[in-house]
Amino acid sequence: TRNTSGVVGVRLANATRSRNGVDYPDWRWVAFWPGCEQASGIGWSINKYGDGRAFVSACLARQMESLDRAKIDAKVERLRGSAAYRALLRKKRLSPP
Repeated sequence: TRNTSGVVGVRLANATRSRNGVDYPDWRWVAFWPGCEQASGIGWSINKYGDGRAFVSACLARQMESLDRAKIDAKVERLRGSAAYRALLRKKRLSPP
């Protein structure tokens, strides 16, 4: 019941940014796990990566329990278009507003 994203250890977070007095929403998918060196976890901006890729990246980071972006991004690229990539996307329950 507490797992709203569809994947344990992955959450949708809003980190509102401000520029010139104007607030901009910056939704991101964040992965975290027990013992993670970064208390806030590791996240991927939906503005930069798109909703699907950001979600899959967070899922893989959680599975791998890794903060190594290069390794995670390489795995995402290998999986793109595959059945495993689509299976991860089907788990996604939330979308940013």
